[in-house]
Amino acid sequence: CRQHIRVRWSSLDSLPHESLDGVDLVLIDAFVDFESTVQMAAARLRIKSRMPLVMLTQAYSSEQLVLALRSGIDAILSYDTSPALLMAHCNALLRRWRTGLAAQHRM
Repeated sequence: CRQHIRVRWSSLDSLPHESLDGVDLVLIDAFVDFESTVQMAAARLRIKSRMPLVMLTQAYSSEQLVLALRSGIDAILSYDTSPALLMAHCNALLRRWRTGLAAQHRM
């Protein structure tokens, strides 16, 4: 079964201010300066939504990765992660998120 996904490109600076309508997951490229951009964008996105946030990174210290998780990132994957593994992680997070949304609507 082949799934179709819709991709929208945005800079991290503008993403927290854009409409999140129709967005199910945010994939963040953490090649940019982590402390000033990624961490702040994740925290601002968390104010608006509980959607999964996945960060792609190359080499950060354990402390920086802990900060990313504390700021709201749900999963951290390396740039050399295979596309199949990246999709498996994203689909697992989406399944959990959608199950939570369905439970909220039943209440």
